[in-house]
Amino acid sequence: SGITLAIDDIEFEEDEDGTGFVNSVEYTIINRADYPIVPRIEIKVYEEWSSSIRNREPNKNLKLEAVVEENSYIQRKDAARIYFRGEEQKVRLLLIDTLPDKDEEIVAVVKDISLD
Repeated sequence: SGITLAIDDIEFEEDEDGTGFVNSVEYTIINRADYPIVPRIEIKVYEEWSSSIRNREPNKNLKLEAVVEENSYIQRKDAARIYFRGEEQKVRLLLIDTLPDKDEEIVAVVKDISLD
């Protein structure tokens, strides 16, 4: 589609006994398509991808309230504060374009995090 999403950084902290919090996510959206998008980011934190994780509500929705014009980009760092249990986790960001009448999923990216 010509639209790219990249995870630049994830800030997280250990709480106690193999639990923690994803505090913020930093990401870049590059729009090389020939149309503007109004992005929303869904964040899910999990150990292993499964159909139940896919069907679960996101841990956090980031409504950017910004337009990413064609041939431009946006870099952001947003607070998340998502609790997780387990030392090895995956953080998945799903980019959704809210401009069409029916929101359109564009691309998802995943990054591993570890409490060690």
